[in-house]
Formats: sequence, structure tokens, C-alpha cells
Amino acid sequence: MSKRRSVGEGSIFKRSDGRWAAQYTDREGRRRNIYGKRGGVNDQREVQRRLRDALVLVNEDAVRYTGKQKLKAFLKDWIEGVQSRGEVAGNTITAYQRAVAIFSESPLADLPLEEIRRPAVQRCFDTLSDKYSPGTLRTRHQALRTALNYAVEMEYIPTNPASKIRLPRLETKEIKVLAPEELRQLIEVSRETPWCAAWVLMGSTGLRVGEATAIEWPSIDFPNKRLSVVSNMQYQDNQLRTTSTKSKRSRRTVPLGSIAVEILQRHQQMQEADRATEFWRGGDLVLPNQIGEPLWRSVVMKALRTDLARAGLRTDISPHDLRHTFATLMFQKGVHPGLVQEWMGHSSIQITMDTYSHIVPSMHDLAGIVMDDILR
Repeated sequence: MSKRRSVGEGSIFKRSDGRWAAQYTDREGRRRNIYGKRGGVNDQREVQRRLRDALVLVNEDAVRYTGKQKLKAFLKDWIEGVQSRGEVAGNTITAYQRAVAIFSESPLADLPLEEIRRPAVQRCFDTLSDKYSPGTLRTRHQALRTALNYAVEMEYIPTNPASKIRLPRLETKEIKVLAPEELRQLIEVSRETPWCAAWVLMGSTGLRVGEATAIEWPSIDFPNKRLSVVSNMQYQDNQLRTTSTKSKRSRRTVPLGSIAVEILQRHQQMQEADRATEFWRGGDLVLPNQIGEPLWRSVVMKALRTDLARAGLRTDISPHDLRHTFATLMFQKGVHPGLVQEWMGHSSIQITMDTYSHIVPSMHDLAGIVMDDILR
């Protein structure tokens, strides 16, 4: 009884019709055949060559799709797969690519997956902590852990050596916000410019910068005072692209106040002058540049600092701080946390409460005032 060939093994033989043929076993354990086209020595050499090439590919795959593959090669395959499957948004892909670049040059790069142990990963991050901030390390760790989770799912390795890694403590940054009168000052000083609409969108709806710069006119329902958030502006392939929002929670409807509606309608009328020029490149963006193209975040940041200075306000406020301003003002007015979470597009109410925990004491004070009103 003939012995069944192992993966990567093959043989060559002469058929009864005079032609040469070969058999080998592929990575899945299936038997494959190679047939010559004519008899003779040349036919035999051709089949031998084809068999040799096939076995090279099988043996490469035997390493590539097991724990024997080195981390650097695995990460390259993994990031290509994530991109081709469209699993994550563009900003996340960029973060993953940066992580792949770092770990492809680390001491872990040339280790086979099956030989990577948690202590080695911990040492790698301890070394990286001298070069990168705690926030950056967390982002890079998330990417590596996600990649190795995939290796576990594919059964290349039994467990994820990047789990339970100790990272430097993340320092909580102070949330900077504008007071109500300061927000009014910012809007007033920019009222005759296109930037007024930008500060209103971010300061009175809590939109992220990428969401605000991706809003198109059809997304605004002026009669019902509603704004639909369905897209996000992201940097991909050296240019700005409008993509879908990062999650289901991010796709949401946000209410607009009467003042916001008035400012946005006036902004739409002002934009008509730009649309009438020969330089306009089309599109329905609410906040484009003067020729209809997407705004870069750096441009938004510079414009905000300019208007803050004109209004005599602190200039260390970022566009994202306008989002924090909106949430903080909502909490101070006693708006239910669930509604704030919905309008902000947070994936959970826990994120909302953790982010704005500094407002909780004032909410407790509000509860006392409410009870006093009830009991009087």
C-alpha cells in the first residue's frame, strides 16, 4: 500500500501514453496533478520544472500561513488584507500602517509568530516608551493586538502575546471650553465671514471637525431644524476624501437652533457668490474653501485662532474644544446625558460620562435646586 504524500511532497512518473506527469500535495492536503504535453526528454524536464515551482509555492505557503511566519511578513499581509476588505476607516488604516512600520523595525520583526512571548512584547513597549507618548503607545498597541488577534482567529498561534501588556499611564488632558458669553463673542466677531457657520456648526451641535467639514447642504433640513451626520472628512492617499462616519452611533440626527439655522441660511446665500465664479469646482459642501474643495484641518485651526484673537479670547482653544464646549453647556443646562451621548455620536453613555465627569458636580447641584422647587 502506497504511503500518502505529506504537504509539500511530490513525485514524477511516465504515463502509459508516453507523456510525463507529476503529483504533489498542496497546503490543504489535496492531491494535485501536472501533465506534460508530449513525450521525450524535453517533456520530462518541463514537468520537473513545473513540479519544482509548485513545491516552492506550497512550502512558502506552509510557512506563510502558520506560526512559522515572521512578524514583519505577517503584519504586511495583515494590513493588506484589512485594506482590501475595507474593514476599517481611512484614519484607522493610517494608524495601523504607522504601527506596522514601527514593529517591522523592532526586535520582534524577525521572530516567528509562534516564538513571540508576552515578556518580549512587554520589553518592546518599554523601549518604545522612551520615544513615544503614552497616547501614541496605546494606539500602536491596539494595532498590534488587533493584528495578533487575527493570527489567533486563523489558528496560527494559540494565544495573543500582545494582550495584558502594561503601558505608561495616560495623563488626562484638561478639557478646554468656552463660556456661553465667549461662544457668543466668537460667533459675533466672525458673523460677516464664512467661518461663522463653522463655529456655529461645531459649537452648537457638537460635530467633530471631520464631520463638520464633510456636511453637505442636502443633509440640512431647514424647515424641521435638523442636521443629518452621515459622513466624515479623512486624509487618505495624500488627499482629503469624504467617507462614511466611523460607526453606527456616529450616524445621527442633531437638532439645530433658530440662530444656527439663520446663520447657515445666510452662509448658503454668501456661498452663491463663490459658486458663480469660473473657479468653483462643484460639490455641495457647507464648509469648503473658496473654490468648493474640502478644508484642511490646519486651515480650520488657523482661522479659529485668528477669530479667537479678534474676539479677545484665549487662543489655545482648538476646533475639537468647540465640541467639548457644546457638551459642557448641554450638561450645565441639565440636558439628559442620553441625549448628549446621542448628539455627540458616542458609542456608549459611559464614554460621555467619563469624558465630561468634571460637569457631574454641577449636575448634582442642579438636582438639589430641582428638589427645592418641588418641595416648596
